[in-house]
Amino acid sequence: MAKEMHKFVTTFANVIAQSAPHIYLSALPLAPQNSPLLEQYRKLYPRTLCVQSGGFSMWPPTRNVLFGHTGPVNSVAFSHDSKCVASGSDDETVRVWDAEIGEAIGEPFRGHNSRVQSVAFLHDGKRLVSGSDDRTIRVWDVEGGEPVSSSHPQSSGIYILIRLVNEFPNF
Repeated sequence: MAKEMHKFVTTFANVIAQSAPHIYLSALPLAPQNSPLLEQYRKLYPRTLCVQSGGFSMWPPTRNVLFGHTGPVNSVAFSHDSKCVASGSDDETVRVWDAEIGEAIGEPFRGHNSRVQSVAFLHDGKRLVSGSDDRTIRVWDVEGGEPVSSSHPQSSGIYILIRLVNEFPNF
């Protein structure tokens, strides 16, 4: 039931935020017909709207807003299996998120001394590379959030290197 509640809130958050009574007036009646949530609560509010035909048969895809950085986000990348999202920010951190539920996975990755301009997952999905204005490239262990390696290139080729990682899987 907790997952149903999460889907309900993320689907109807904008409406509910405008007016709490919309939970009962419009959000609940528009829940998918096969939702256990609708089944449980519809009988408590018998005088609300009821969809007679059409409506959702399943929950629609939801859009997540990922909160956690304290500065502007400069780069975002999906893992190759689309289960994770990585982000790099002016707050000098890299974050990894669960793409389905929108929650941060672990703590921010710290190690850069300037804003993070670029992030990319390596094809194995276990490592992430980031490039920063501090002129470093760091490779991170996604699961532990620890740096695996770093380098200090002499040029501003950081962004090109990150792009190469994405375009050439054996790089």
